[in-house]
Amino acid sequence: MSQWQAFDAVDPLGAWRLDYGFAMLCALQVNMNRKKGTKPISPQEFMAFLPDDPDAKAAEQQEKMQAFVTGWNAAVKTQKAKQ
Repeated sequence: MSQWQAFDAVDPLGAWRLDYGFAMLCALQVNMNRKKGTKPISPQEFMAFLPDDPDAKAAEQQEKMQAFVTGWNAAVKTQKAKQ
């Protein structure tokens, strides 16, 4: 099993790779037919499940986690005070 995991790290298998392949084909088709002077489209723009801005997504997740931790700590403090 670990051999397949190592192979997958080097040459990914599965749905992501297939999605990326189709995204490359879509980008190729669009870029072949775009007007001169327009910006080329990258394959990532055809992959709907990728976040637009990974840093913004990470910051959003960090804020949510911090809110959870703050709420959890308050609940634990309230529970200890009741004891």
